[in-house]
Amino acid sequence: MHAQPSGVNINAGCGAVHLEALEEAVNSRTADFGVAFDGDGDRSMFVSGSGRRIDGDAVLLIMARRYKRLKQLDPPLVIGTSMTNFALEKMFESEGIALTRVGVGDRFVFEEMQRSRSLLGGEPAGHIIFSDFRVSGDGLLTTLKLAEALVEEHASLDDLTRDWTPAPHLLKGVRVRHKISLETLPAVQMKIAEVDRQLRNCGRLVVRYSGTEPLLRVMIESDDASRNERLMEELLATIREHIKMA
Repeated sequence: MHAQPSGVNINAGCGAVHLEALEEAVNSRTADFGVAFDGDGDRSMFVSGSGRRIDGDAVLLIMARRYKRLKQLDPPLVIGTSMTNFALEKMFESEGIALTRVGVGDRFVFEEMQRSRSLLGGEPAGHIIFSDFRVSGDGLLTTLKLAEALVEEHASLDDLTRDWTPAPHLLKGVRVRHKISLETLPAVQMKIAEVDRQLRNCGRLVVRYSGTEPLLRVMIESDDASRNERLMEELLATIREHIKMA
């Protein structure tokens, strides 16, 4: 699908960023699964036979469990990023698998994989790295590795992710004129610390500037979507007030 590029339509309404057309195709053709790649093919996102979206976190869960069963996950360590879902971290913890977080970007994931000798790492957006095969994300390789798991384990994507429920996740951005260091804004720092305390043991907060846009991004995850909304509103109000004054 969407295999007739014009040179300007890359990722337009299709691919790893827009899964709606793929979901419709999987449902209409009763396929085992569907896969969508991004424009340069290093990311892949999946749709299960039932129409469920399977992102990079779910793929990491499937592959980490498989590697561990095959005694190939040595050390029992997976590399994720600050955007890796909190629920995945808790599931890994309960299964004796460590998760190390790095900054957003597959380059940082691979650098930490090299340093720690981890065989598996990736991002929710679909970059998955198998360091025993390649040194960078490759959407086709990820698809083949996932298909191999389904065949050898006589299971579907739905079977292998039946217990996977991502923690409610909220991501918003504040447009800024200048990327002012938040450390120079004591009121913002105090509010961030307060939100962190309320999320202790049940969620997490990430506040960072976009690397490509004039945006301050705020991400909140926890086991309660209404809590996420409340804390987000409080934090964004503080940020807008004091960044405008700075």
